[in-house]
Amino acid sequence: MYRNVGRLIAVLLFLFFAGGVAQDLLANDNVPAHTVVVTDARGRSVHVPLPVARLVLLNSDALEVVSALGAMNMVAGVPQTVAEDPFWKNRVGEMQAVGRWNEPNYEVIATLSPSAVIAYAHQPGDELERKMASFGITVVRLDFYRISTLKREVETLGRILEREEAASRLVEWYRRAELSIVERVRDCPVRPSVYIESYSDYHTAGPGSGAHEMCILAGGRNIAENFTIPYSEITGEWVLSQQPDVIVKAANIIGGKLSDTSRRLSELRNRITQRPAWERLRAVRQDRVYVMANDIWTGPRAIIGVAHMAAWMYPERFRGNDPEELHRRYCKDFQGVIYEGCCVYPIPGGVR
Repeated sequence: MYRNVGRLIAVLLFLFFAGGVAQDLLANDNVPAHTVVVTDARGRSVHVPLPVARLVLLNSDALEVVSALGAMNMVAGVPQTVAEDPFWKNRVGEMQAVGRWNEPNYEVIATLSPSAVIAYAHQPGDELERKMASFGITVVRLDFYRISTLKREVETLGRILEREEAASRLVEWYRRAELSIVERVRDCPVRPSVYIESYSDYHTAGPGSGAHEMCILAGGRNIAENFTIPYSEITGEWVLSQQPDVIVKAANIIGGKLSDTSRRLSELRNRITQRPAWERLRAVRQDRVYVMANDIWTGPRAIIGVAHMAAWMYPERFRGNDPEELHRRYCKDFQGVIYEGCCVYPIPGGVR
């Protein structure tokens, strides 16, 4: 009898401690075995079921990173503007258009039954999560347009797609390209002042914008550095009062063949230099006005835009350093395409 009681106590103790261990395991990892937990651009912990079979991407920045990681076969839906971009036109094939990047068609997305939808942090709004939750679809917010968070977000996407090695290669490429710029501008005693104009005329980019981060990394001082919002409308008189050393204008032009795109960029540059009284600007007088297409204005190729900006601000320090060659290598090594376009004006070394 005592022997049986002893055995019963031993069994109860085993179950008690085993249950405690199980509870500890659950407390430390309260997700299924085939789920990855990532932190998205909103700082949320998002549980993504693995493996990811199908993706819907609501912007071309996410599409570009997915392509660089060799996972285009996972993409089922893209924003409708992607089909109009020469960079993607012949690569997205029969992928379903799912509406605009900030106004997606939720019903179309649902018919594709994606494992996840990837969108910018703030656009579309919270309705995206509510709509997708009703279909059992996970939403991951990743930006891919800020230099300061790009590498971390690439690694996050690599975990989601189980492409960690490809993500590491891309991140290392970014690090090397960034370091080559930082080392040349690190000890500059005086940083050139820069007026950054976004796509809309007389709208500048301040702290919180991807363009501001690009300017700082390139070794410039943004004349809107004390602004409290990322994008502000300004006046021509304010720019005159600041007397920037350099002007960089963003152009919402889809990169294409050199002859056509360079002409359009050149025309935009001429309109800037001919604004009322702007002939009195130091940047205009010294012929330091530049235009950059949206291909490399923020986004996954922003480091190429930074390389151009740095070369414009410090021509002596970047002599022999060709940002266009950096662009060609990126397209070949990570996108599998030949870069034959034009994203800036003036073109380094003149029109080729």
